[in-house]
Order: sequence, then C-alpha cells, then structure tokens
Amino acid sequence: MVSTARPLDLIVQRSTLELLEAIGVPAAPRLAGPSQAPMSGQFAGLVRFSAPAFRGALSLTVPTKILARTVRASANEATLLDWLRELTNQLMGRLKNKLVRYQLLVRVAASTSGSAATMETQFRPIKGSERVYMFRTMTDDVVVRLRGELDDKALVFSSTAEVIDEGDVILF
Repeated sequence: MVSTARPLDLIVQRSTLELLEAIGVPAAPRLAGPSQAPMSGQFAGLVRFSAPAFRGALSLTVPTKILARTVRASANEATLLDWLRELTNQLMGRLKNKLVRYQLLVRVAASTSGSAATMETQFRPIKGSERVYMFRTMTDDVVVRLRGELDDKALVFSSTAEVIDEGDVILF
C-alpha cells in the first residue's frame, strides 16, 4: 500500500505524538473532519512562523482536563495558559527541527494562549490553506491546526542536513 500523506502531515503527526508521549498523554491520530468551532472549556496556544514559501500559524488546542493533569504546579488558569504556551513552543520547536531535514529554516514568533474562542479570532484572519490534525486521547481530542502558505513543494529532503537532537545543548 502506498501512502498518499504529504511530508508535512507526517511531520506534524509525528511531532505531536512525540510531544504528547513526553508529557504522559497516550494518543493516536484520527481522521480530522472539517475545521470545527472551538469548544468551551478548552484552551488554545498559537504561534506564528515564517520561512520562504512557508508561513502562517500553528494552533494547539488542548482540553483543560489534560492540561491540569499534566502540569507540575497548581492548576489555576494562569498556570494552565503558561503550560499551554510551553507546549505550543515545544511542538513548534519539534516541527522546526524536523523541517531542517527538508532544507527549511523556520523563524518562530513568541507564542500566545487563551480560551480556544479567543485564539480563534487571532487564527482565522491568517490567509492561506488550513490543515487540521486530530489526536484521540483516553478522554478527549487534542487538535493541531496549521494555517497559512504551506507549500509542500518547498520541502526538499536532504540526508546531509545537520539536525540537533532534542535535549542537546547549543553554546553560542
């Protein structure tokens, strides 16, 4: 059987599964339907990125129950939003690191977080196509969305690209 998945889709899925595993949340990818309106009781993180032929934003929507279960501090709203910004940064960092192998050097802006509905008002105006990735956990869905100029033709694999392993220290 030949896979028809685009490289970016596989990179996003793998990066998200790695992130969820790292915080102790078992998950599996599931088919995503059309983009849905944000659900109440959920928070979302948002980070903008840019590279040649590749710019837009990544949104990570995580149910509050999952955030509260995985944070290492008291689960007040400010702490949960801070934790979600960290998770959004980690996910974007994983994507950025994997995209180096495709000769794509991505610049990332500071992340933000808030209610899913509030983040939607910042995400919607971004021009371009949208890709939705859903992940089923034991209790709820985690949703990753990319929106913007996402040209798969810009991804050219290079086996010689130097990729930094997660956890490596870079002195500069």
